[in-house]
Amino acid sequence: MPSQPPLPIGKIGKAGISSSVSLSPPSAAFSPLDLSPVLWFDASDASTITQSAGAVSQWDDKSGNALHATQGTGSNQPTFNTDELVFTGTHWLNLPDLSAYFNGSQNRTIFVVGEVDTVSSDEGFFSLGPNTTGNKFPIMTNLGALRLEITGSGATTSLSMSVDTYAIIALKLDGTTLGDCTYYLNGTSEAVTGANTINTDASNTNSIGRVALGDKLNGAIREIIAFDSALSDADLNQVGNYLENKWALTWTDL
Repeated sequence: MPSQPPLPIGKIGKAGISSSVSLSPPSAAFSPLDLSPVLWFDASDASTITQSAGAVSQWDDKSGNALHATQGTGSNQPTFNTDELVFTGTHWLNLPDLSAYFNGSQNRTIFVVGEVDTVSSDEGFFSLGPNTTGNKFPIMTNLGALRLEITGSGATTSLSMSVDTYAIIALKLDGTTLGDCTYYLNGTSEAVTGANTINTDASNTNSIGRVALGDKLNGAIREIIAFDSALSDADLNQVGNYLENKWALTWTDL
């Protein structure tokens, strides 16, 4: 018996198939690469981790810019644990010169998936620049609350992290001053207060796991994604939802 042609796809009414309907292919899943990040560190991708007995000497940047994070001193190397890098107050990774992307008051948006093991001190997740007036730009906590400190001035928000609880943190600069910065904790936003000018020197002392030369992290980090632009709410939600689904966390859409 000869094979039969496929039946047309259409709307079926009382009179049978009335018209054809075109079917669109499913859309591709969102990737941070869709928004062209400057940096992307992902601890769920073990192929990006260079380690010896768990001690991490390099964390590869997945953005395509090859801006890898490194630590050559064994006693300062964080520990790789399945899908996270663990920092115990003496560990950090060094980042290369990032002045082409984050110097001065150039707009930026930085995401961190991280947790703190204590709320009794200052804890640094990610930092740009040295500890000189106006020149640093960190994502950090002060007694558990998210804080932005540019040396000589800073502000602590009311957005507080819980001990041993992973969260999605984001910090956006859309302007030139402290007051043009906004912190996000799991999608809840709070503007940073202050009129001091952001003047980041991202040519040196850029770090993961500390602020400038101090405030080293007691906690862990799973992912960092940084952009050299102020993301729109729609794009913030895209990244936030991506991290929410990936890490089984919560992001409240803006």
